[in-house]
Amino acid sequence: MKLNSRQQLKIATWNVRTINSPGKMEVLESELRRYNINVMGLAETKWKGKEGHYYTTEGNMVIHAENNVRECGVGFIVDSTSSKAVIGYESVSNRVMALRLASSPMNVTIIQCYAPRLSMMRTTLKHFMRTHRN
Repeated sequence: MKLNSRQQLKIATWNVRTINSPGKMEVLESELRRYNINVMGLAETKWKGKEGHYYTTEGNMVIHAENNVRECGVGFIVDSTSSKAVIGYESVSNRVMALRLASSPMNVTIIQCYAPRLSMMRTTLKHFMRTHRN
């Protein structure tokens, strides 16, 4: 399936602070429905594991970046209709991930980023800037 450029694509982002707490996914899906959001970028998921995706019982697609520790983490929730247009995703790090959607007249790429706060240690900030410069 391809998204149509004449239809509005609603994109949102949310710093979820963690996706691991009970009921969090239900809250996210509820907000997806409530505001008619097609793609929600997630920051600070604190998911640990390999890059991948799964479908919820409501048919929404949950995509998460590879993360070796339970900190940072990014991902997406794509509503059940728009999930049919997903043609790929790639995690650049546990702080940056890209999602690619089939669309007409051209495909759409959405980037989710969770950058360190200015109050974080300088080494963390420098590492982030050096790693994601290009």
